Amino acid sequence: MEMSVPKHWKRFWNRVDISNDGCWEWPTTSTRQKGVIYLGGKTTLAHRVSYRDFYGVDPGKFVVMHKCDNYLCVRPDHLSLGTVKENNADRASKCRNGDKGWLGVINRNRHTQGTKFARLMGRVDINGDECWPFLDNDKSLYDKITINGQYYLAHRLAYEEFYGIKLKEVDVIMHTCDTPKCVRPDHLCVGTLSNNSCDMVRKSRHPVGKLTPEYIKIIRERIENGDKQREIANDFGVDQSMVSYIATGASWSYV
Repeated sequence: MEMSVPKHWKRFWNRVDISNDGCWEWPTTSTRQKGVIYLGGKTTLAHRVSYRDFYGVDPGKFVVMHKCDNYLCVRPDHLSLGTVKENNADRASKCRNGDKGWLGVINRNRHTQGTKFARLMGRVDINGDECWPFLDNDKSLYDKITINGQYYLAHRLAYEEFYGIKLKEVDVIMHTCDTPKCVRPDHLCVGTLSNNSCDMVRKSRHPVGKLTPEYIKIIRERIENGDKQREIANDFGVDQSMVSYIATGASWSYV
């Protein structure tokens, strides 16, 4: 039994180069624009047409996501259906929003006065080429913002608002730029307490020899995971005997 094809099938695929083994890109003159095609009296996103025609499923309110992260690609096996939340999570995990993309998000939300997003971005300098610092006189390492009587860490709130993701309490937002006051979303990524500690050690941002309750928990976690005490001691700039005391509870037992 032959598969019935839409009337526009030939016109659609005649515009696409399917000779290569990778992405099949929709031709466009803009490097920032998704491919579009005029069908049935309206402009439609090309990758959505490809998915609908090939799989016989109308995406409807769902998002057609690119597994290849190439928004010009219309190759059916590079496409999948997802929700807006799933697409945001995928974008967040791959840091796929560039500077212009984030400015577009700010533009679209510029009239939403009084929201957490508006309150946050009203105190952020986005004019620089790199980091977007949160403007505050607070001398703390990480800036805080109060909204409707509730405190938020500025960089955590920025991550949640831009990516549309509710963070868990155990999630740590790490700065790839190593600038604590920065809230630019593509400078932020999710990690664990242990990930963050290792990142600080690797980049020589760890206060050598100075232990805190936070670091004691990480040390104990590494001990439980079987890491050698000497390696742990070297990472935290302390004697191996201190790590041993922590392991046995002879030191820092109250944490």
